Amino acid sequence: MRNSDTDEWGPASWYVIADLPDSDRIIIDVSTPINGLYPTIDGFHEAMLGPEECQRITASFSQFLEQMLRHQGRAFWLAPPAD
Repeated sequence: MRNSDTDEWGPASWYVIADLPDSDRIIIDVSTPINGLYPTIDGFHEAMLGPEECQRITASFSQFLEQMLRHQGRAFWLAPPAD
């Protein structure tokens, strides 16, 4: 996810599929498919790739795309800004 392609920067089963403007990344985890689908993960830069700190966004890439379209490209998995 960062710098060189070594396990020091995250699990070998994580693949970055999108780089976000705030330096966060969207990741697909291919280690444990669920019903043949791979979950997407919020690879936020503050987590420093501690797998336990990175939360699942959706159960599959297709679900991620559907939600992105529904929310017009906004980061739907983040809490809305406080008023």
